[in-house]
Amino acid sequence: MPMLTQVDRDLPLCTPTVLPTIATDDSDLELIVAQVLQRHPSFAIFTVDGKHWIDPYTGARIPVSSGSRQAARAYLMKRRPWVRDSLHASEELELFRWRLYLGEHLASERRLRVFAHDGRWQNPFSGALTTVTAPSGMTDAVLQQMAAVLAACPHARRGQLMDRLRLEAALASQRLVTPLPLDPPTRITTRITGPRSTGSRDRTATASGLDREQVRIKTSLDSVLSPLPTIPGYGMALHFEPMSGVGGDFYDCTRLDHDRWFIALGDVSGHGVEGARVAVAAVRALRTILRDQRDLVAIVSRLNDGLHRELPRGHFVTLFAAILDSRSNRLTCVCAGHHPGLLVSRTRSCILERIGNRGPALGLRDASDFSAQLRPATTTLAGGDTLFLYTDGLTEAKNDQQTEYGLNRVMGSLVANLESPYDQLVGEVVSDTKRFAAGVIDDDLTVLALSLGQQA
Repeated sequence: MPMLTQVDRDLPLCTPTVLPTIATDDSDLELIVAQVLQRHPSFAIFTVDGKHWIDPYTGARIPVSSGSRQAARAYLMKRRPWVRDSLHASEELELFRWRLYLGEHLASERRLRVFAHDGRWQNPFSGALTTVTAPSGMTDAVLQQMAAVLAACPHARRGQLMDRLRLEAALASQRLVTPLPLDPPTRITTRITGPRSTGSRDRTATASGLDREQVRIKTSLDSVLSPLPTIPGYGMALHFEPMSGVGGDFYDCTRLDHDRWFIALGDVSGHGVEGARVAVAAVRALRTILRDQRDLVAIVSRLNDGLHRELPRGHFVTLFAAILDSRSNRLTCVCAGHHPGLLVSRTRSCILERIGNRGPALGLRDASDFSAQLRPATTTLAGGDTLFLYTDGLTEAKNDQQTEYGLNRVMGSLVANLESPYDQLVGEVVSDTKRFAAGVIDDDLTVLALSLGQQA
């Protein structure tokens, strides 16, 4: 138990700390062990769920039933850990049990990962905001601070988390806005071009809190992800948020000739460094293909051929790819395993429709089989139209009941924010998703919007 360092030196002599020097037989030892289990606070520490007793010498967890000390007594009589190890103070053991709890539940329990906009962590057992902050992400030091707060919290002793609605109400009562996700906001990149663009609107993620390999692959990904272009008559907005600082989402916006633009949004199966490596390779391959290829199906098919050869078996990439003619406003697109785009309009009689025919994902099929199943779709954009593209981090965000945000809620949010400019539209939909998921997104999340005319 390496995190335990303090030794309780105030034990009475009739404890197992000095037992071998005073006990004459096992019956005497068993009596002393029973007394210590009843009276000494260091021997009364259980895991938060009450299913394991914690050995105060080694930190070992011993399965017990309903707080019974019978298993603990049998363990001590058999192992006699005091022979080699020192006894730890009850305060230190309390800290240790909460550190265990966080290690086991932090990834799966969203309520443990809520930070307010001012950076303070919300104690999910009391609803109170604490002094704990995570400027560089979830480090061991932050976990230790969280454990210290819980060890000293009377509400936490019951082991019962507050429900999500009560936690949100507690934040509201303290006049704080909806909580942010745990990861520091520097992992989010926002970019805006067109009429809504200003010098302060391009915010790019930094490498704060990443390890060496993450920094290296993030640098590679940043170098291949192009800035959003300025397309005459159009505006573009991007929200790019890898789950762990680096991830498998990618996008590309490349000018093909005077009036034609290639636009793509992709999602690699998997997350983190491995997903980012594939994303870097896919964007680099696209750039090479775009040097001499202008046909949409041919571009995507060639990308599939390369990924089919290089990706490990069972891995794949989904891609929404389009070619926009900015003079005629015609947009031709294919969906290679990816969600169709959502076209929201302030001027059409149909204010929301799906754009694109779904085909196979990249990397799973050979050339002839793949291209035969791609079915391009073409639409002509009108003033007031916004094409909204997204990866599944948006629709698959879950609340505490494991209910997904889903496509219907995305469409509802788009309609509810129909009058907002395109950059605000992206921000409102992302914010609504995070409110639903209590600020925690368990996947890479990217949104790309292309807006024409009145909406721009």
